[in-house]
Amino acid sequence: MSMQTIQNSSMDDLADLLINNLDRSKIFPPYFNKPRELINPCHGHNKTPPRPPNGFLLCRKNVHKEARSRGICNMRVISKVTGMLWRQASQDEKEHYLRQNKWF
Repeated sequence: MSMQTIQNSSMDDLADLLINNLDRSKIFPPYFNKPRELINPCHGHNKTPPRPPNGFLLCRKNVHKEARSRGICNMRVISKVTGMLWRQASQDEKEHYLRQNKWF
């Protein structure tokens, strides 16, 4: 699919394209394993520490990295595909992400 075709596609078409072309082995188990990098450093001036990212957000980070490598950067599409993958994931697959949250 050309970049022009990708830009003119609907969100559902882009989601289908992405989910069919993702390397699922980079999503489950997590390829990106540095959850602390997701914390916004500008929160350092607050007295309360920022909330750590949950398992879904950590999964979304991996989907985002994979999507970018496929030329898709639409955040709505990435979120939609992450939701689809998260709902299809087994409890064991989700557990990898949920354990990362305990590093905070």
